[in-house]
Amino acid sequence: KSGFDIVPLLMEEKNGVAKLTSFKQAIKEIESAFVASGDTSRLISLADSELLLEAFRAAGLTEWVIVLATILRRSPLLLNMFRDDRALWSVFIKNLQEDSSYSDLLKELEAGMVAGPF
Repeated sequence: KSGFDIVPLLMEEKNGVAKLTSFKQAIKEIESAFVASGDTSRLISLADSELLLEAFRAAGLTEWVIVLATILRRSPLLLNMFRDDRALWSVFIKNLQEDSSYSDLLKELEAGMVAGPF
């Protein structure tokens, strides 16, 4: 453990550069950091992504939580967020509906949105 707490830094950026303009673009860019020809060239490990996801959540960076949760296929987390914000759900679905790599996730989320709370 380094003792460095990224959450305060992320909270400062809440109204700055961490604001998303395009879910699709952000997802593609971050996803490319996961894609690698071998484990040694991977820029972001699964463990790092889990820590980053929690830091984003703690800092209240909703859009970034959604981007990372999408890449990690965290359906329950996404459903909880979208049930509270239907406008965000609309933007999300519009951005990803044409991306075949997310079709299964979108189907699962759509079914969850119709079904209601767990």
